[in-house]
Amino acid sequence: MKTPKTVSVTGASQCIGTNLVKTFLERSMKKTGFQVSNHLALVDGDSGEARTARNIFETAIEKSASVDVLMNSTKIFFTQPFTDYIIEDFRKLISTNLDGFIYLGQGECYEQPSVFLHRAGWPRTAIA
Repeated sequence: MKTPKTVSVTGASQCIGTNLVKTFLERSMKKTGFQVSNHLALVDGDSGEARTARNIFETAIEKSASVDVLMNSTKIFFTQPFTDYIIEDFRKLISTNLDGFIYLGQGECYEQPSVFLHRAGWPRTAIA
C-alpha cells in the first residue's frame, strides 16, 4: 500500500480551496488547511505574512514529516473600478496574491527546508 501524500492547500476556507481539500480527503491524502480531523489540520492566518507560511509547514511537518504537494489557491480581488482603489486595497492585493505565493515557495523561510524542497530549491509540486 502506498504511503499517503501530504498536501498543503491555501485558501481552503472557500471556493477552489475547499473543493481541493474535499477531493484530497476523498482520495485519503493527509492535508493541512481546512478543519481539524485525523487526516486534516487547520492553520489560520493571513497568507500575505511570512509567519503564516511557516505555521503551515511547521504543522504539516509535525503531523507527517513532509509536504509532498503545495496547492496555493489563496487569492483576493476587488470589484470596484481600479480608479477607485485606495493604496491600502492595492497593498492587500499584493500582500495576498504575490507575497503569500513567494513566502510559501521560499525554502529559506522555514526551519527545515530539506523536508519540503528538492535539491533545486523547489517543492515537489507547486500550483498557484
